Amino acid sequence: MRLILRFRRFAAKSLQEQWQLVTWVLGQTLAWALRYTVGLIAGVGLLFVLDVIEPLYKLRLSRIHSLRIGHLALNLDLFCRRRQLSPPKGPKVHHLIVTDHAQVANRELLKLWQRHLWITESVLWRWLLWLTEWLVKKTPFWVPLPMNSVEWEEFNQAAPTLTFTEQDERRGQAELQKMGLNPAKDWFVCIFARDSGYLNALLPRVDWSRHDCRNSKIESFRPLVQWLLDQGAFVLRLGSHTVEPFVVDHPRYVDYANRFRTEWMDLYLCGKAKAFVGSASGLADVTNLFNTPRLQLDCVPFGFIPFGYRQLALPKKVIALEDAAPVPYKEVIERGLALEHNGINFARAGYGYLDNSPEEKLLATQELMRMVESADPFTDSEKALIEQAWALFPEGHPSRGIKNPISPSFIARHLDLFS
Repeated sequence: MRLILRFRRFAAKSLQEQWQLVTWVLGQTLAWALRYTVGLIAGVGLLFVLDVIEPLYKLRLSRIHSLRIGHLALNLDLFCRRRQLSPPKGPKVHHLIVTDHAQVANRELLKLWQRHLWITESVLWRWLLWLTEWLVKKTPFWVPLPMNSVEWEEFNQAAPTLTFTEQDERRGQAELQKMGLNPAKDWFVCIFARDSGYLNALLPRVDWSRHDCRNSKIESFRPLVQWLLDQGAFVLRLGSHTVEPFVVDHPRYVDYANRFRTEWMDLYLCGKAKAFVGSASGLADVTNLFNTPRLQLDCVPFGFIPFGYRQLALPKKVIALEDAAPVPYKEVIERGLALEHNGINFARAGYGYLDNSPEEKLLATQELMRMVESADPFTDSEKALIEQAWALFPEGHPSRGIKNPISPSFIARHLDLFS
């Protein structure tokens, strides 16, 4: 049936469109055939060299996705934390990591990693691995750099890999002073509202609508921002290519995203903030590198609970598109949609999302700050609610092992969603 539908769509196109499609398919086929032919020859040669030098110089290869900051941060950090928890034994192994793209999401982050890891941007190595990865990865010479965003144990049991040197601290504190902060006494919280601006600017030809469900409206942050300011915090708005303006008439509010932003300070702020409040994004993932406490609000999909150290989840509500009725999270889990990141696929299944309300975000922010100040921040009744939410995930579900709490105030307000 799918083949018939595709043929009908193809027949409905004009002759020019048909010809363009045919030439594109032929071009792609030729490119892949050439890649695998040349890759086979190059791969055999590469494996031969690696095998010959193995007794004297044990070399292992990996590729890192450098175009997105989340991958550049988490995949490498997971590799380092696992190596910290299970140190390699035996002869020394040299590990070469190759960036997969000429563009790097955050070059300052790459420099930090190069203090600890052998990472190259060599065009020669990039093309060589592009040609041969399909073959080399089937051998012991290849080391994958996975990241499934459920690695709670690694990010809660191992210490951070990246740290700031004295020179880094002087550099970061000088920038803070430009924003009006006194690093010796002032403390700050970072806020971030995901929108479509960054990805549309990075890759404008790509349709990113499948990720729109992950967005937040910065205006809904206003009550939590005011509360943080009332507590004496500086509040810094982070982001890149922000779509919606957010003006707060207060001397301790800083529109860093539009006035002061640099790649270096993105890292420094995520590492030195007392807390980070915002929606899921690659920038928010940088907080995991430094164990910065974090509230992930407007969290989707439901099973995508933040896994880093001292982190709190505030999930969006799920509704049935047919009648806008609220949907229990158990139904989402049972239908296998708790980890469905593609909003278009989620909608095809008949579901949609509702953003968290400003009040829900405020209450969750207050809970996060309790987590910052106390090792035991929740009451017995709140702990029972958190356990009730965890119990929704059956044994064997990837999210089952993430022991970070869902906002107990949110659970208490919506017990019907957690039944």
